Amino acid sequence: MRRIRFVPELSFAACLAVLVLSASAAHAANQAFMADSPVSRFTTAQKKQHQEMLFDLAKNAAEGEKRSWQTDDGRTGSEGTVTRSYERNGQPCKDLSINTWFRTMKATNAYRVCQSKEGAWMPAN
Repeated sequence: MRRIRFVPELSFAACLAVLVLSASAAHAANQAFMADSPVSRFTTAQKKQHQEMLFDLAKNAAEGEKRSWQTDDGRTGSEGTVTRSYERNGQPCKDLSINTWFRTMKATNAYRVCQSKEGAWMPAN
């Protein structure tokens, strides 16, 4: 019977290699996903408008209220709605529904944000 010898350094190296390779694959898949989203096609100025709309929605909008922006021709933009306001662990939170579009490309995403003790609105799990 043949014995297999365990070599900790080689096992660690093999695990590290698997981790690095799988992380690279996950990163590549994530980049491919983002390449197909409307926001990935926004100009720098449009991304700024989108971000400002999201911040205003989180900070100032009540449940049911909407915020939006779009280009003059209406072919690019986003619209957000506060779908629910509530408290979690004593912190104010909101669920947001965000529609984005770039020409014929469209996406709808849901986000949960909560206000930190310092007052900043941050993504929450």
